[in-house]
Amino acid sequence: MISAEPLLSGVVATLAAGVMPNLAEAEQRRLAEQQPQIARFRLQGNLEPMHHAVALVSLEGPEHLVPLAEAIEQRAEDFERAAQTMVNNSDTTPEERQEQRRVLDESYEQVVATIPPFVVAARAYLNGDPTSR
Repeated sequence: MISAEPLLSGVVATLAAGVMPNLAEAEQRRLAEQQPQIARFRLQGNLEPMHHAVALVSLEGPEHLVPLAEAIEQRAEDFERAAQTMVNNSDTTPEERQEQRRVLDESYEQVVATIPPFVVAARAYLNGDPTSR
């Protein structure tokens, strides 16, 4: 059996590496005027390392981190869907674009909000905090 601590360290790194660059790129795009740039906004394929990391957490544990990792995955998928909606619906009214933008911004904030609880819990587990087991 594989020791959970080294595996979990790798999973934390993979989750951060898989999600954070996408978020940084998204934040840059969010701050820029989205007209021509948003048409090039694609996350497809970039979430695969995160999906793999979540699967490892689900299979290897620790059990209490599984819902936190799955929450990151779900919010990242929601964000990807919101971004794709904006890309695929370029012929919408200004009001519809504004609503799509609101959904995208909300999705982004939800992804960002799910990362710290996972990182704190994983760090506590890896540091041997008895309350995290």
